[in-house]
Parts: sequence; structure tokens; C-alpha cells
Amino acid sequence: MAASGVTRCLIEIALASNAPSGLKSQALNTLTPILSSSVPNQTLLSTASLSPLVAVHADEEHPNGGFVRIPPRPAIVALVSTIVEGDSVSGGRGLRGRAAGVNMFESFVSGNDDARIGILSSLVASPNDDPNTESPQSAGSIILSGLLDLPHPGAHFDPYRPLFASLLLAHLVRNSEHAKKLARETILPMGDGESAIQDDDDKVSLVQLVVGNLMIAAREHTECVNRSAKEGRMAGSTEEDDWTRVMVGYLVLLCTWLWDSPKTVKEFLSESANLQVVSWRASLTT
Repeated sequence: MAASGVTRCLIEIALASNAPSGLKSQALNTLTPILSSSVPNQTLLSTASLSPLVAVHADEEHPNGGFVRIPPRPAIVALVSTIVEGDSVSGGRGLRGRAAGVNMFESFVSGNDDARIGILSSLVASPNDDPNTESPQSAGSIILSGLLDLPHPGAHFDPYRPLFASLLLAHLVRNSEHAKKLARETILPMGDGESAIQDDDDKVSLVQLVVGNLMIAAREHTECVNRSAKEGRMAGSTEEDDWTRVMVGYLVLLCTWLWDSPKTVKEFLSESANLQVVSWRASLTT
């Protein structure tokens, strides 16, 4: 498949074309078994560069709208972006394609330690020497941005971003203590400027940030339920379902990360409130 060009053709259809979303999903599904335990095909994906077509609305630069090609980017970045951000051709949602992409991603990183380490190492972008230019997006930074994404007042919120980002990180750390260690040692500075990097008190581990977002999601879900009760509406609104999806993503990630990893469990239990919120959510679902 790799030598004949079939794999490359499927990657182009799935991640760089304006093909219908159904065809893209089928291409992703076809690539999943091709990549499984196949070093040549996994290497092809990790080294390929694509110039995806993205949908644009009509404006002064593009009077008729349509599609434009963005600058070349690594294929794995295009895959992760499609999963976390959604396919622009299908309006961003495209859940079938995003789910198919998760399966393909799992096939790519399964037994592929180099890919896991490379993506986990790019969770936090390296400082840019030129402040006037943006650092190129990495697969890890896209996962991290989706993982930590929560709504801001008046802003659009896609609950599937943290859900799918959580699933991707769960696949990266599954059955690998080394991968769990790399993710566990990912420290994010909270604050502005150099002071945030220099002050250890302002640094937060990724485990704690995930648990913190889980707490926020649980609180928002409870407030939605309470509002529905006060207004006499039946439970199960769209907003409630959205917060449920976010919580499920975080819980899947934490279950995978904590499994058979004493040091991650220790990190998780370093904040006593963490166990309380998980126990509370578990009691509400039983």
C-alpha cells in the first residue's frame, strides 16, 4: 500500500481534499487497518506533508467563497486538526469523520513509541525567538488547546473539542508508563511573561488542569440541571448533554492515565479535592 501510492492517495482524500464528508470518513476508516502495526505506512504518515483545502466564506479577497489551499503542514497535524477542530468542509461538526479520525490516530500510535514521544513532546510549544511570527502549530499543541478549551462569555463553544482532544491524549498514554510520565511532567505556566516561567508557584501540571476543567464542567452541568428544574423544563437539554460529553472525555482520559500508574495516582491525589469531585460525580451516576 505504501510503495504503490495507495496510502498517500487515501491520506490526500481524507485530509487535504474537498471531497464529501462521507468519502473522507471512508478513507479514514480504510487507513486504520493499513496503519496498524505497519512501520512503512506509519512512517509515511509521520513524514508526509499536505496542503489541505479549506472552505472560506465570500469576502473581498474571495468574492465567490469556495476553497483555498493553506500552506503545507505535516499530515499528522492535519489529522489531529481534523479530529479536534472538525472538517471545515462539513461546517466543523462532522462527527462521523472525527470519530473515524480517532480510530486512525489510535492505529498510528499503537506500538509506535517514536510517534507518541514526538506528539507528547510538542504539547507545549517551544519559545519563539521571533516575536513577530507565530510558531507553527504542532499536533501536541492542537490537542492541548482542545483539551483545555472551555467556553468564554458570548463565545461559541464546541463541546466535542475537549471530548476528542481527551480521547487523543488517552490513546497517546495508554499502556505506556513512559508516555504517562511525559504527559505527567508537562508543566504549563499560568500567567504572563517570564515571571510565570520563573515562579514555580504559578506552574500547574497537566493532570491538575484536566481535573480542574472536569470540576468546572461538573459545576456547569449542575447549574444547567438546576435551571431546568426551576423553569419546569424536562431534564436532558442540549446544554446539559454538551457538558456531559465534556465530562465523559475528561473521565476517559483520567481513567486511562491513572490505570496501573502509581506516580500518576500520587500526582492526582496530591490535591484532596480531586478524589472528592470524582467520587461525587460517580455517586450521581449510580
